[in-house]
Amino acid sequence: AELEKRPMNLRELQERKRQEDMRTEGLQMIKWFREAEHAGFLPEEVQVALFHCGNGNPVGWLKENWQELVASIATRATEEGKKLKTNIVGIITTEEAAEALRKQEGDIAKSVKECIDCRRKKFIYVMEYQEFEQDQVLKALQDNCGDTEKAILAIQREQLRPFEEHIWITDENRNRVELKDGDIERNIRMLLCQFNLPSWGRAEQAVKLIESGEYEFDDIIEAVRSCQGLESCKKYLQHECQVCTDVLPQHKLLVLTHCSCEVCVSCMKQYFTITIRDKNIKDMVCPVCSQPDLDDEDAESEFFNLLDIMLKSILDNEVHGLFQQKLRDRTLMKLPNFRWCSHCSSGMINDQPDRRLKMVCADCGHITCYKCKKPWEDQHENITCEQFQAWKELNDPEFQAAGLAAILNESGIDCPNCKFRYALAKGGCMHFKCVQCKHEFCSGCYNTFRHNCTRFASCGRKGLHAHHPRDCLFYMRDRDPAQLQQLLNDNSVPYDTEPPQAAQQAENAGNEPGGNRCQVMEQKETNDGLRDDYCGLEAPAGYAGLCRLHYNEYLVGLINTHKIDPVVIMDSDELRALLLREELQVPQPQRREEERAFWQRLVQDVQQKLPLPPQPPRERHHT
Repeated sequence: AELEKRPMNLRELQERKRQEDMRTEGLQMIKWFREAEHAGFLPEEVQVALFHCGNGNPVGWLKENWQELVASIATRATEEGKKLKTNIVGIITTEEAAEALRKQEGDIAKSVKECIDCRRKKFIYVMEYQEFEQDQVLKALQDNCGDTEKAILAIQREQLRPFEEHIWITDENRNRVELKDGDIERNIRMLLCQFNLPSWGRAEQAVKLIESGEYEFDDIIEAVRSCQGLESCKKYLQHECQVCTDVLPQHKLLVLTHCSCEVCVSCMKQYFTITIRDKNIKDMVCPVCSQPDLDDEDAESEFFNLLDIMLKSILDNEVHGLFQQKLRDRTLMKLPNFRWCSHCSSGMINDQPDRRLKMVCADCGHITCYKCKKPWEDQHENITCEQFQAWKELNDPEFQAAGLAAILNESGIDCPNCKFRYALAKGGCMHFKCVQCKHEFCSGCYNTFRHNCTRFASCGRKGLHAHHPRDCLFYMRDRDPAQLQQLLNDNSVPYDTEPPQAAQQAENAGNEPGGNRCQVMEQKETNDGLRDDYCGLEAPAGYAGLCRLHYNEYLVGLINTHKIDPVVIMDSDELRALLLREELQVPQPQRREEERAFWQRLVQDVQQKLPLPPQPPRERHHT
């Protein structure tokens, strides 16, 4: 304690100050090193900067002057080398100049001398390794920043280039082999040397095939590389395209991933080009066996991923780009927020479906309603789709003049798989096949048509609509309109029996004597294809200006919208048929049970065993 309290003499004070200064300088140096590392400089380069900048910031000096200093050293060393009697220095690179500066800690004169001395030593080392040309050595050292080993490799590679080209590079004369008749061993050795065949035996097979004159030379070489044995080579060379029946070697045929059908490149290119341009992406299957089944999502994804790789190598860029676009659209169609534009063939994604209904098409600029999928009108602003439809029925003169036909035309059909909207129904058939995604479904309830249903063993005998709900239009459209009207009356749902006054006036002005005609638009099949036209069937009195079929469709639409179960208008035979279709036990009439009581029991049994979902048919989850 007494020693600690003793005052330090001058020598001790100087030593302490020196230590503190060293510590301060050390901390400052560490700070500069870290800053320099962040800026891309080495610690040795910081030492160079301190040699030149004095008390300034070395990192700042490096940022401003390092590149210029290095370039000046390289230039001065190169010029000094030219003054030598024999210039074995050449052009000094900036990498060598920077290394010299670091080694000489920034001394410019010593750095220039270091560059010259190092380059002379490197030149002598390379020349001692092998007697090369002087200019060749100087250029190799310059190209490789003074690295002697890399320079030697570069010179050797350049010397071997003619030999390498002879062995590996293919040109039009590469495969011109002059075989001498009768000299089999010479011919075999020539093929072994020039084409790097696996063995003497393979080369001998190639000579025999060449002498036969039946096959192309390039095909023979590929065959003997791929096959063992003469007969195997002949089979390899004689494969038949299963489309055009041309006989080609195996390597000129393509095979898709999910089958073994062999098709030549020309046929494959033509087939997929036409399919991509004119058909749906689901038609892009094997042209021979139509495999794979693209209804299997796992198989579909794997098939298209591998197909894309193959098509990229055989199709034109424009066609391949169209394929990728269709593939992308198919993926987008599966997104719940995807909608098609109501004016053009483009699609859109609504990233805020709960807050925004208006969807602006990026291609045509028109607006589509996200919910009802119809063209947007100003009157739709700030009101629901149902309110807008009601306003249109009350205020649009053209809509009023068309009567209930306009309502049916506006309804349209939405594909439940890809959401593509169709404005018209195809006549009276309810088996609908989407042209976009090839999905087959019932236009009345949107349920999928399954051609090979395995739910029950008897499904194949029950028809495509076997498992569709009882409130589907398919089961209700042939009923007597009076039955449907009574069902609506029992549930207090109003319906029309007469066309609006505007529609009546239009019909009186435009129709010929002999009765009114149904104005619902349909797609009709003609000799020239599908054509949009009015239904044209007679519209009896009391059917609101529609034919019987379309009036029933209108009434069924009201029944479905108000979620009314039609079970109460079915007779006992129909109720039994419902249970039998689902292979459920059918109750039998009890002894002395009245027919009405038995019917009521059947109704209860159907409602308990086959309840209808709470949503209307087209809004349910479809499988």
